[in-house]
Amino acid sequence: MKLQDVFKNFLDELYLKVKKQNFSKIIVSETETEFSNEKGKYIVALMDKNVTLTNSQGKLCEWYFCDELTKKEMDVILKDFYGIMNSKSQDNKKKDVTELDFWKLTDKILQIFPDLNENFRNESQEKNEFKKVHFIRNYVVPKVNDLLSKSRDKTKLKKLFEYLCHAYVFGDDVTRCIITMSIFNGINGIKERELAKTFLPMYMRKVWDASWKVR
Repeated sequence: MKLQDVFKNFLDELYLKVKKQNFSKIIVSETETEFSNEKGKYIVALMDKNVTLTNSQGKLCEWYFCDELTKKEMDVILKDFYGIMNSKSQDNKKKDVTELDFWKLTDKILQIFPDLNENFRNESQEKNEFKKVHFIRNYVVPKVNDLLSKSRDKTKLKKLFEYLCHAYVFGDDVTRCIITMSIFNGINGIKERELAKTFLPMYMRKVWDASWKVR
């Protein structure tokens, strides 16, 4: 199925959910559709394999969107869009999701590298504000490089990159930036980068290549 057809199906499914709140749907273009009711107006747009939700306040959320997404993955995106469009406090919801996404990412990483738990606790206790990027670059990235350079535990590598891929698809902008600019672009050596890419689907390899150009 073509990406445009997947996007059309997504819009139809979203409308089925929001019409209970008296939303109307107006197709502005092939890549942009307006949903509105008496409380406000939202624009759902497809831009460079990303689907975005905006209103008068600006961008409310953005998700990676491609024709390879499973129904389960699509349902998660639909749930997020519907939750925001049906929410009375969009700003608070967006902030909560940002924090939740990063801590979920960290939790999974600590499951793969349990010896980093002490470093994580120390960083959390010693800093008034936990420095997300500092922790990732100074503690997580060296572990990833070490794992790739030895390349013995393929099961752990597969698990790590499967989760990073999943977290990128379903994460917010902060999480995506940490994954691409800090973790992926922090991998040293051509052989290590090539090995890492064998655990990623094609669309994530393209995302990495794009971020590598602007590092």
